[in-house]
Amino acid sequence: MPVNHVMDGLDPVFRTARGSKLSAAEGQNVVAFEADCYDEQTRTGWSVLVNGRAHAVDEEVEIQRLSQLGLHPWVSAVDRPFWIRIHPSSISGRQTPARN
Repeated sequence: MPVNHVMDGLDPVFRTARGSKLSAAEGQNVVAFEADCYDEQTRTGWSVLVNGRAHAVDEEVEIQRLSQLGLHPWVSAVDRPFWIRIHPSSISGRQTPARN
């Protein structure tokens, strides 16, 4: 499921509504998180895969701090009131070189 995220150190964090992502985080399940990007001008791209445990963020001080990190969701934050943090156990990725 696509989500807008922001990095907090090595941890991806994002907002969500009630549903499968929140349930996984409340159970501290092992999850996979992938972020990709492609630059049309340079014809380069990258992909990063994070495996780790998801955690729901419920401390008000931490929620306030995360809210200052500059995450700009596609939908209203009111529609996605819960924060999820993924603590990585492994990070892998690759970058495609520029093509001529």
